[in-house]
Amino acid sequence: VGLLNKCILQWNNPSDVVWPKDKFWLELITPDEASADKWTTFFNPTSFKNVPVLVGFIAGDAAIDAEDQTDDEILEDVMRNLKAMYPTIRKPDNTIITRWGKETTARGSYAFKKVNRSWDKDRENLKKGIKRLWFAGEAMYSTPGTTIAAWETGTLAARSMASILKYQRNIRVGRERRRADITATPIPGAVYEN
Repeated sequence: VGLLNKCILQWNNPSDVVWPKDKFWLELITPDEASADKWTTFFNPTSFKNVPVLVGFIAGDAAIDAEDQTDDEILEDVMRNLKAMYPTIRKPDNTIITRWGKETTARGSYAFKKVNRSWDKDRENLKKGIKRLWFAGEAMYSTPGTTIAAWETGTLAARSMASILKYQRNIRVGRERRRADITATPIPGAVYEN
């Protein structure tokens, strides 16, 4: 599992847009290698909803390090890079920062094909699950790196769970009916005591 975190920035006023509305990806080339992997790639979905939004990305070791920073420290780093590209940009009105490595139910945010491993074999093994544990997400899908992978594999896992739960319920209901039938059906010639 790899780590890719996001800093989602939203402004309330459309006049705050100082970046090109029609460019979906904005990238900064930093002057030094030390900062080259820290908040230099931004997705621009502003034109989709007509709301000023930028989504900054950080991955790998830099993402691991950033998880220990405060929200204010991360925002400062992000804004430093955005100001290098757009000097008049102001601080956003709202910010959401992910920390997928610290999320106890995830511990990461993306799957990747590891060298000398069979993606197909690993995926098939994960599909089997472990007792009452099911897996879903892009690691379970034929093409990693997609939102649809999480949706479709989550749907399959949910259907599998529902099927097993329904089967278990039917067995339980069947047993209860058999017990009810046994106690409710008089046997000819039998003696019943109260």
